[in-house]
Amino acid sequence: MKIKIGQIFRYQTGSTTSASSNYADFYALTKGAYDTGVGAGGKGIFSYANVREPGKNISRIPAFIIHSNPFKQGTDQTPWVDIINADQGYAIYNGDNKSSKLIASESPGNKALIKVLPLYRDHSKRIFAPPLIIFKQEIINGKRKGYRSFQGYGIPTKVFIRIQRENNTNEYFTNVVFEILLLNLDHEDDKFPWEWIDKRRDKDLVSKETLKYAPKAWQKWVKKEDENFETLRRIVSKSRIIKKNEQKALSAEEKEILKKVYSFFDKKNKSKHHFEGLASAVSCRVIGGNIKQGWVTQKSGDEGIDFVNRLDLGNGFSKTSIVVLGQAKCITTDSSVSASDLARVVARLQRGWIGVYVTTGAFSDNAQKELIDDNYPMILINGKRLAQEIIQMKNIEKISPKKLFEIHADWYENNMKPLSPNRIIDYDFPQEIVF
Repeated sequence: MKIKIGQIFRYQTGSTTSASSNYADFYALTKGAYDTGVGAGGKGIFSYANVREPGKNISRIPAFIIHSNPFKQGTDQTPWVDIINADQGYAIYNGDNKSSKLIASESPGNKALIKVLPLYRDHSKRIFAPPLIIFKQEIINGKRKGYRSFQGYGIPTKVFIRIQRENNTNEYFTNVVFEILLLNLDHEDDKFPWEWIDKRRDKDLVSKETLKYAPKAWQKWVKKEDENFETLRRIVSKSRIIKKNEQKALSAEEKEILKKVYSFFDKKNKSKHHFEGLASAVSCRVIGGNIKQGWVTQKSGDEGIDFVNRLDLGNGFSKTSIVVLGQAKCITTDSSVSASDLARVVARLQRGWIGVYVTTGAFSDNAQKELIDDNYPMILINGKRLAQEIIQMKNIEKISPKKLFEIHADWYENNMKPLSPNRIIDYDFPQEIVF
């Protein structure tokens, strides 16, 4: 069977409705030519049973089936958000540890994936590495359960740790995050050959024999002797401009969060300037890495800059720092940031600096087009992304949105400095005192 990116499968048990019968069966797909497949519900990380290589003292896992459920994201149990971008060939998937009773590497799915990581890194062992096949939960006919869409297949390229606070005990625990490169299906007319997985489950075939059934991109990856996989990434040619209606396609929770943001920072006792504290913190989360939150500028004479952060790259002698200039705009969700708004930040950027613009609204087509045409180093954070980050922040800290806003409004009050942005390069950040 060949399946397409975005194809939807049903996996409910029992009788099916006429609507659900229009979709292929997920269990039948994952069962293939064998007796067992991935059942309804199931695990976020599923691995097929090991297959021993004929005549060799080594075994292979045919494949991992990864399931992402966006409808559980942002809850106390799952505060992190999986990011799957099939068109640009990458996914960031949060593992399956949800308890302080286990360390990140001990939960079943994480443990199984971590165990096979050396196969992807060692060129001589890549032929035994299992493909990661990703599916995402979908809403069909108003139902959140029963349907999954195929998002692609690939390999893990980075692994790192995140910390979460447990719902019931208020204790912290760790989880593993997998960055996955999704490989292309250019030679297969963008269709994934499930027969390859069946062949990898065949105990009578060695891995070398199964390779001929794999997509061409996978075959090339196995044979590559270097770590440059960009030519194998799935890329769909399309406009880099995200239409306003797409930016404003908010979930009910995202809408409620943005409503609370606007309401809080529009109160008489808080000016919209206080939103800059929250925007500064969110920009640090989005940029990631070794970024330090600096300060906010004074209300008058900021000349298009609301906050200044610093991104440190490398360490010790082999280190450099980048100035991050930020602008924040707390507007209604129906409003948009214009090209002239972005131009004020761009005008302040010096060589080697980057800009970031955070808003509760959206970015106009013209604003995005100017950035793309002129190749300006600007990061745009619209209302939808802002809401997603706030949801994660409040769930990780186990606090209400109001309390979260108060914390960052207070940070704003305590971190207003009349300093030039370039001062942050040599700024001596105060050390946290531990009692």
